[in-house]
Amino acid sequence: LHFVTTVVISKMIGKRKEVDLNFSPPNDEANAWKTFADESANWQPLTNNATYRRRSVYNMMWGNQDIDLIKVVAIGAPYGGPIATRRDESKILYVPSQESLKPEVRIYTSSGKLIKSITWEKGKIHSWGWSESEQLLILLETATLLVYNLQGEETTLFLGKEIADQGILDCKFWPTGLVIVTKQFFFYTMTGFGPEPRVMRLVDPKLDGPPASWCIIEPRFSASHHVEILISTQTGGMLVLGIDGVTDRPHNKGKFVKMSVSPTGKILAGFTSTGSLWVGPLDFSRDLSVFKADDKPPDQLCWCGKDSIVLFWPGLLLAVGPGGKRIAFEYNDNILLVSEIDGVRIITNSLCEVLERVPEVTEGVFTIGSEKPPRFLYSAYENFENKRPRADELMRLIRRSNQLKDAVDACIEASVHEFSPSVQSRLLRSASFGKGYLDYYPADQFMKICKYLRVLNAVRDCEIGLPLTWDQFHALGDKNLIERLTRRFQHLLATRICDYLNLDKTQVMVHWACAKVKKKEVEDREILLSVVPKLKDTPGISWVQIASAAFKHQRKELATKLLDYESRSAEQVPLLIYMKEEDLALDKAIESGDTNLIYLVLINARRSKTDVDFYKLLKTRPEAANLLTLYCKQTDYGVLRKINFSLGREGDNIDLDVIDSLANVDVDNVIKGLKTNAQSYGQNKQIFNQNTTLNEVKLLLIQKELEAQYMKDDVHFTRSSLSDTIYRVIALGDLNRARVIQKEFKVTEKKFTWIAIRAYADKGDWVGLDVFSKKSKSPIGYRPFAEMCIEKGNNQEAVQYIARMTDPAEKVTMLTGIDMWREAADMAMEGRNMDLVVQIGQRAPRREDQEYIQSLLEG
Repeated sequence: LHFVTTVVISKMIGKRKEVDLNFSPPNDEANAWKTFADESANWQPLTNNATYRRRSVYNMMWGNQDIDLIKVVAIGAPYGGPIATRRDESKILYVPSQESLKPEVRIYTSSGKLIKSITWEKGKIHSWGWSESEQLLILLETATLLVYNLQGEETTLFLGKEIADQGILDCKFWPTGLVIVTKQFFFYTMTGFGPEPRVMRLVDPKLDGPPASWCIIEPRFSASHHVEILISTQTGGMLVLGIDGVTDRPHNKGKFVKMSVSPTGKILAGFTSTGSLWVGPLDFSRDLSVFKADDKPPDQLCWCGKDSIVLFWPGLLLAVGPGGKRIAFEYNDNILLVSEIDGVRIITNSLCEVLERVPEVTEGVFTIGSEKPPRFLYSAYENFENKRPRADELMRLIRRSNQLKDAVDACIEASVHEFSPSVQSRLLRSASFGKGYLDYYPADQFMKICKYLRVLNAVRDCEIGLPLTWDQFHALGDKNLIERLTRRFQHLLATRICDYLNLDKTQVMVHWACAKVKKKEVEDREILLSVVPKLKDTPGISWVQIASAAFKHQRKELATKLLDYESRSAEQVPLLIYMKEEDLALDKAIESGDTNLIYLVLINARRSKTDVDFYKLLKTRPEAANLLTLYCKQTDYGVLRKINFSLGREGDNIDLDVIDSLANVDVDNVIKGLKTNAQSYGQNKQIFNQNTTLNEVKLLLIQKELEAQYMKDDVHFTRSSLSDTIYRVIALGDLNRARVIQKEFKVTEKKFTWIAIRAYADKGDWVGLDVFSKKSKSPIGYRPFAEMCIEKGNNQEAVQYIARMTDPAEKVTMLTGIDMWREAADMAMEGRNMDLVVQIGQRAPRREDQEYIQSLLEG
């Protein structure tokens, strides 16, 4: 069982070389235990509580580039990031005949493998740095910022004429921005490296000369949540410049010629003009470390993790810790220091090394003479592997101390801090060996560590060149690691890690496809055959993003074909519009049934196409034409006329002529226009519209006569409807004239009766209403008469109409509705409906009504 476990561990964490897992290892494998036990041989104590180790990670793969760090300017990105180099223009250098005289900016992995070479023809470089997304930032003397991704694709940002006119004195970068000092000693900040950079000038610190040194406090560490700048003046003062103004921070440390803020943003390390290194809090309240070094400032000064400083002079590297204690390392060549959150990366001409503090758990396992349980557990497994009885004795000793679980945890934790897969495997096997002596130990964390170690071992490979430590990986996160691999075009490894860790690989696949379509040497058909089968069944794939990349690289036909696989029309249509493919965009919008998308295409097509092409587009797409017609009816009759003409809808244009005719102020002009419109309808064989228009003319003529007849009553008829005209005539008491109009326009008797009831009731002419009701039998019954009386508050008048209703139940309902309970009971008695009388009696609210109804029942 234990042998099977060790095989599983080896498979899970991965190995660069095969390791024999037999119980009787060869001599070199057995002797490896001595090497592991002597891991601490190259450790060096910096303080009583802190030990540091320097270990080699890579042999640099500069190849035939023949990189010499003395001849180049180099800069490295944190979290095991890339290294950028360029020729040092300040030095006179010998250039071999086979090497180009044109300067180049080269980007390498941490292992020295070339990622991209950029021939430099942009002008003089003033400063450069890295963004948090591994973009190379190059600031030119002209205040132009060039942003390069790892594949050399360029974005240009101009920081403003004000900075360009003043000239750049110095510039420093932080992961999401930069700070510039101009030659007039003004400070400018820029946040973000997107298309629209935010450049802001800070308060004038009123410096008499250039700063002796300065450094940045990142926004995440400042109290204001904006970038702040520590400025050491030539007179030895210290200013804090921020968005709120300038603050003086007095101290007696002297003038700092180099400064650096710790990764936690709380501690400052400064090298003074007198040759001393001072470390302390930002408020200078106490000294954490003071070390007298050389009068000459170091070439490089940076933090090694959170609690030590590294200084480099040619030939000498010093690591200085609390209390001024130090460790010295000799280097014959020039080096590059890259500060990390848990150490410092050292790049030499031939090696990539890491200087870091030894974790406590690692000390507990590997320190010579250690009597801690993790060391005993590690030794117990060593003896077990070599079939020595000492293993059982050590395990009994650990179990008696009740610290076996802690020892297992420590071995697991120690494994994550090791770069060697062999050491990782030995530590994990030791932990697995100890687990066998525990009644219960959760396997989840153990399996998770094995998985992550396998991932870290894969990305640390020299071909990938990401020497991430466990702390860096934990701070970076697995998703950011996938993004970094993707930016390096390590798509296969990124997708495998996504599958292994159950992460979403959609963006990796999209990035891979975008990279494919950018290859101009590959034909469209070949790209489709490569990309589509792999992506078409992957949920969440943005085909629009891939098609957009193809279009930007002048592959319009390929972009159009790729868009056919996009199922989201809201994403598909805008890109087709951008590609000037309005015809296809309109077809896709119509298929989606989304009217907003159709309108979006039509509006853009109207702007970009000629009238002939635009109306040709509409002619074959009636759905779009109908929507545009509705839109233009509310906004633009001119365009609507053109649409109707182009689509052969001449009759619809006559409708617009009618609207224009009705818009005339003068009634005679309205009549004249409508007559012309009626003729047009007739010529177009639209008989219904013709008759309707002629009726409107006839009504206008009658309304003119009525206005002349009732001029003294100041009543207006023109432009009112037929129903309103009849209503006003009846209200004026001319029922006979209203009847003539009814007959002329063939108004139904039911509609006429409703109009008459409303007219008499609104006027309060109850006599006239009574006379009208008795002239003939009402075609709508008498309930409307009663309801209109009740609505106008004349309940007494309503009673006579209720009495003329034919349905007894309706009569009773109407009477009780106006609080006439006795009358309702009498009407029910007349109909001999005794049950209804009883119901009325039960519902009557007043006692006297109840007694009256009871008497009817008893009588």
